[in-house]
Amino acid sequence: MLISIFVCGCSKGKSVSVEPDALTDSVSTAGETETDEEELSGSTKNIEAIMRSIANGDAKKLASLTAYPIMRPYPLEDIEDSAQMVAYFNTMFDAPIREKLRKATVDDWEAVGAKGYLFDNGSLWIHDSLIAVNYVSKKEQQMINEGSKKEEATLHASLRGEGWKFMSCYLGEDGTLFRLDQKSKGKSNNYRLTVFPKGVKAGDKPQLLLMGEVGAGSAYEQNYLFSDGRGNSISFCKSIDEESVIMEIVKDGKEYSVQAVPCRWLDVVK
Repeated sequence: MLISIFVCGCSKGKSVSVEPDALTDSVSTAGETETDEEELSGSTKNIEAIMRSIANGDAKKLASLTAYPIMRPYPLEDIEDSAQMVAYFNTMFDAPIREKLRKATVDDWEAVGAKGYLFDNGSLWIHDSLIAVNYVSKKEQQMINEGSKKEEATLHASLRGEGWKFMSCYLGEDGTLFRLDQKSKGKSNNYRLTVFPKGVKAGDKPQLLLMGEVGAGSAYEQNYLFSDGRGNSISFCKSIDEESVIMEIVKDGKEYSVQAVPCRWLDVVK
């Protein structure tokens, strides 16, 4: 899925789902009564029903026990409602995960405080309802690989390969497109931000190419700072409970800001 010492304000947007790992554990303080585990982690009453609905291929039942959206790895599309869950069920839940759940019991789920309950080291997460699926089926992995190749083909030749992998994409209110990529280097990561003007087409060269890194921050915010070494820079803050971000831009000596929202690269670049 990052920070610097910049403190960026993030404009309020609609809530989006996040992996439960991004949430902090609730703790009791001195003098307070310790919270009951089930009250903190949610009820266990739906765990059995969720397990059996997946194991038995009952897509409609699972759809009624799910909190949406259910996020899928990029470039797959998130599952936004029960109709999409029913249609996508067999793609996401293949034989290996169904067999694991067929043999499992409620005791195989681990309570993790305010994060709910996890199964199989986080393959599935429940907090009253199914809230996250980190399991990736064989079919989905094929779709991810095919989608990534299709997307890379739309990039300018100078941006392809060399280990760079897509992280996120934002569309500014003025039509500017911001693309963030990541490359692993040993135990650290390098980050690249490319900026394209409104109307960008497949194969276009970016208007700006900036490099940056992300420092330590809270579980709720990530702060990014990028520079091209020629006086141009972009910083922004990403909060888990806000969809939009404010791009603070310094370009050719001018300072200005652009509000931007998450988007899909292939939905914008044709």
